[in-house]
Amino acid sequence: GETITADVTAVGDIAINEATGADFASVTTTDGAITLSATANSTATSVIAGGLDDSVAITLTGGDLEVDVITAAGDGDVTLTLNTLATQDVLDADGDSLITADDLTIDAGGNIGSATNAINTVVAEYLNIDAGSSIWLSDTNVLGVNVTAVDAANGMITIMTAGNTLLTHVASTTDNDLNR
Repeated sequence: GETITADVTAVGDIAINEATGADFASVTTTDGAITLSATANSTATSVIAGGLDDSVAITLTGGDLEVDVITAAGDGDVTLTLNTLATQDVLDADGDSLITADDLTIDAGGNIGSATNAINTVVAEYLNIDAGSSIWLSDTNVLGVNVTAVDAANGMITIMTAGNTLLTHVASTTDNDLNR
């Protein structure tokens, strides 16, 4: 895949549509949203949207996403969409993931994180987390996290938090002893 570096130092958004996989090595805005898409395995090495409420959206139509650093500053949200194939995972192979945002939405056809490396977050809310398989999340926000909706179609769910946690909806929708 391609290695992509993009930086907007004034007010402005970034939108990149990569025809293959990509290493989003350094994609930053001072005050603007970031929208990234690719068609194969990709890495979010450093994706940082600055400003008060600018968001990050990453969509992969094929392959997995390796998460290193994804930040939506202030009240910005992060949305990861990898639902074209049932095998698309959101991964942290090297244990250094960190997603920072107000709200986090992830829609993955496969797993989110793994038993050995959860996806690390500092967020106010897991707004809508959906996986075709299992989910492993670890939030270190000492102010707590609201878990609005977390669903695993056929897998177990592990959520670790550092602060108060409000659970509204958490469900593994397949009745299977392995999902415990």
